[in-house]
Amino acid sequence: MILGQIVVGEVKTKLYICFVLVKTIKFVSLFFVLAFFASCDNDGKSIFKPNRIEPPSIQDKGKSLYKENVGRSSWQQPELVMNKMGDIDGKVIADIGAGTGFFVLRMAYKNAKVIAIDIDPVMVNYIEAFKENLPAEIQSNISTRLAEENDPKLKDGEVDKVIIINTVSYINKLQDYLAILKKGIKSEGFIMILDYKSKIIDIPAPPLDDRVSIGKLQMYLANAGYKNIIVDDTSLEYQYIVTAEVE
Repeated sequence: MILGQIVVGEVKTKLYICFVLVKTIKFVSLFFVLAFFASCDNDGKSIFKPNRIEPPSIQDKGKSLYKENVGRSSWQQPELVMNKMGDIDGKVIADIGAGTGFFVLRMAYKNAKVIAIDIDPVMVNYIEAFKENLPAEIQSNISTRLAEENDPKLKDGEVDKVIIINTVSYINKLQDYLAILKKGIKSEGFIMILDYKSKIIDIPAPPLDDRVSIGKLQMYLANAGYKNIIVDDTSLEYQYIVTAEVE
């Protein structure tokens, strides 16, 4: 019975996401229309979120992200990842390196208060434009924030949980960044990091030399003051999931 409810909930979420994306198409060029349909997995869920076509950089960025995101839900299993986050109803969650918002809408739909954080103003604009087509109650669950490379721009104790997905390879001085990030997480808060395993994989990913190994990440988290560090390197084929807590 419970399993059936989970499956039904998954289907409803996927249909809802595609419905919102279809509404958004009226704001985009023919490229984004074609990209939307091309980027739907065989389960019907889109993995590409279009945006206004203002400066050319948005189209260029969109093309790149489209290529990277094709089939993403099949190998990243977003519902599994969401379940790893535990109860997020009413929780304030920072999505570091939110990009086009692959997880932002999923979290907002589950009534989390999501702060979509990125250092790229193009990506922040992406999410803001996409948000305009959502129902008011979902819009109110999403805010965006332009950050700096070494500063996520979180207030002390501002969030309950943090997720960093497909991003740690691009963060310079990662241990220092995690220490700064920890200040923004409430006591008894939680951080979850997904990134690519250090092996040859057949999906778009940073070069092997640029990836952060599980061992290094564990060390950085421990040195930054996080506790109860747990590694899951079996649930996903291409990525590991590391969680830690703030006392």
